[in-house]
Amino acid sequence: MRPKKNVMIYKITGIVLLFSSVIFAQQPEKPLPYYELPQVSEKYTAGTVAAGQVDALGFRFFSV
Repeated sequence: MRPKKNVMIYKITGIVLLFSSVIFAQQPEKPLPYYELPQVSEKYTAGTVAAGQVDALGFRFFSV
């Protein structure tokens, strides 16, 4: 009696994993935060240079 019960549990677990993977595979992907660099500012101040460096680091490490 025990082996049949274990086989049934494995089948149910496999079916649940299969359906859950299919459901999650159909979720739309969100674009990455830094899929491209933003436009460069016309004014060069300390703030815009620092923001440009942060954007460049984000582009480098998020798009990997």
